[in-house]
Amino acid sequence: MGWSRGLLLILLCLTIQFSKAQTGVFFVAFNDRNGSIHTIDRPEEFLSERALQRRKDQGIPIRENDLPVSGVYVSVLKGMNGVKVVKTSKWLNGAVIEISDSLSFVQLQGLSFVRQIHRIDNRKEGKEKQLDPDNLRDMYLEMHADHLYGSSFNQIRMLGGNLMHRMGYDGKGKVIAVLDAGFPGIYQMECFRKMQDEGRLLGTWDVVENESDVTDNNSLHGTVVLSCMASYWPGIFIGTAPGAAYWLLVTENIDSETLQEEYNWVIGAEFADSVGADIINSSLGYTTFDDSLQNHSYADMDGNTTPCSIGADIAASKGILVVNSAGNMGVDPWHHIVAPSDGDSVLAIGAVNENREFAFFSSHGYSADGDVKPNVAAQGWNAVVVWPWNEVGLANGTSFSSPILSGMAATLWQSHPGRTNMEIFHAIEESAHLFPLYDSLMGFGIPDFYRAYINLGGTPHYELDPLEILDVYPVPFSRDLYIDMNVAAQSSCIIAFYDVAGRPLKEEVVQLVSGSINKLVISDPLAGFPSGVYAMRITWNNGTTRMKIVKF
Repeated sequence: MGWSRGLLLILLCLTIQFSKAQTGVFFVAFNDRNGSIHTIDRPEEFLSERALQRRKDQGIPIRENDLPVSGVYVSVLKGMNGVKVVKTSKWLNGAVIEISDSLSFVQLQGLSFVRQIHRIDNRKEGKEKQLDPDNLRDMYLEMHADHLYGSSFNQIRMLGGNLMHRMGYDGKGKVIAVLDAGFPGIYQMECFRKMQDEGRLLGTWDVVENESDVTDNNSLHGTVVLSCMASYWPGIFIGTAPGAAYWLLVTENIDSETLQEEYNWVIGAEFADSVGADIINSSLGYTTFDDSLQNHSYADMDGNTTPCSIGADIAASKGILVVNSAGNMGVDPWHHIVAPSDGDSVLAIGAVNENREFAFFSSHGYSADGDVKPNVAAQGWNAVVVWPWNEVGLANGTSFSSPILSGMAATLWQSHPGRTNMEIFHAIEESAHLFPLYDSLMGFGIPDFYRAYINLGGTPHYELDPLEILDVYPVPFSRDLYIDMNVAAQSSCIIAFYDVAGRPLKEEVVQLVSGSINKLVISDPLAGFPSGVYAMRITWNNGTTRMKIVKF
C-alpha cells in the first residue's frame, strides 16, 4: 500500500511538473504565410510611405518577410481555449502567446502550420533587473567647455561632432527609433522642449504592455539614453542629433530577464521599420537569463543564432542603420559582447572615457564567427547625460556611447542623404583612429565624423583661405590647448601667444598636413603665467588670425 501511494505521489508530481512545463509564454513559429490578405504588390497596405521611400532610395525590394503574418493562423490561435495571442512578428514569422492550459500545448503541436514552439518566459519568480548599464545618478560634472554645448562638449568634440554641427548638420530630416526600457519624465524636461515644440517626437509605443504610454514605469534608462541624442539646452547640454525626429519604443521588461524580451526587441524593430525610421539605437543586450536553461553561450554570438540578432540583421537589410551597445561585461566572467551587437550588419559600440582611454567595463570582441566587434567606440565612461529631474550628471556604460554615436550617424547621413545605410556604416568605421587596424576592445577605434564626411565626398569646410581655424578648446583652458584646422595645401604656421599689453610670451612653429583636418595640441603654452585673458595669433602663408583665449 505504501509503495502504491508513493507511486501515485510521484506520478502526481510528474503530472504537475509536466503541466507547468507546457504553460507560460511561448513563441510559435509558422511554416509559411498562407492565407495572408497582403501581397508584396501592395506594400502601401502595411508599410508607411517613409518606409517605402527608404527602400526605394537604397534599391531594396519588398520581400516576403515584409508581409504581416497570416491572419488565418492568428485567428486559429485566438480561437483555442487557454491560448492568448500577445503579439506577432513578421520578420520571425510567428506569434508570442500565453498558454494557460497544458492541453492547448498538445493541440498546438498538432497544427499543420506550426513549425516550432519555443518557451521564452521565466520559470522562476521575477526579480528586479540590472539594466545595461545602470550606474544611476552620479555627481554633477563640471567641465569647462564650449559655451553652447555646456558639459556635453567633450563627448561631441571627440567624434568631430562640433564640426558637423557647425556646418549645419544636426540630424534634421532623419528619424531615430530608440528601443529601450522606459522614458519617464520626458514631457517635463527642458532639454526636450525644442524637440516637442517642433513636432519631432513622432510617437511612442510600449511593446511590452501593448500601449502608447512609455512613461509609466520606474526605469530612467531610456530617458537618459535619449538625452545623449535629442537634447537642446543651450549653454548647459546639447545632444549629438538635436535636430532629428524620434520614435520612443519600450521593448524591455525591467521586472525580469527572459528570452521574451528578444522577441519584443524584434517586434519593436519591425515597428520602427514600418513607421520609416532611418536609425535604430538600442542600448540593450542579452546573454543570460533568470532561467539558466535559456542562457546563450559565446558560440551563440555569431550574428545568426539569437532572435534579436537575426531581427537586427533583417532590420539592416531593410535599409536601417542599426546601432547597439556592445555591453558592460568587460570585468564579468562572460566579458564578451552581447546580442544583438554580434550581428554582422549591426554597428556595435564600445566605450572609452573622456581621455579616449578604453573603459574597463566595456565588453570585449570579437564575435564568435570572427567579425570585428565592437566596431567602433565613443565616450561611455563618465558620459554626460541629463536626468529626468532636469539635472546634468555622469553615467557609465555602453548604453550611452551608443546613442552618442547614433546621433552623430544621423548628422553624417543628413550630410550625404543619397548614401545607403551600409555606406554610412562603413564610412564610420573607416574614419576611426585605428583604421585599417583594429583590436578586440575598441574595434576600429574612435570615429571622426568630419573625416567620414570628407571621405564620402563632402566639401571641406574652408572657403577662400587655404587654412581655416575650426575650433580652439577648451574654453577656458588650464594646461594644454587644442586647435582644429582645415588645411588645403601642405604648409606650416606660427602660433604665438601674447599678454594683454601685447608682449610676446611664447611662439611655436607647427607643420600642417594638407587635405584633412589637423588636430593640434599645444602643450602648456602659458606655463608659469597666471590665470587671465591672453591673445593668440596664428600666421600662415596667406594670412593671419587673432583671437582671445582665457587661462584659468
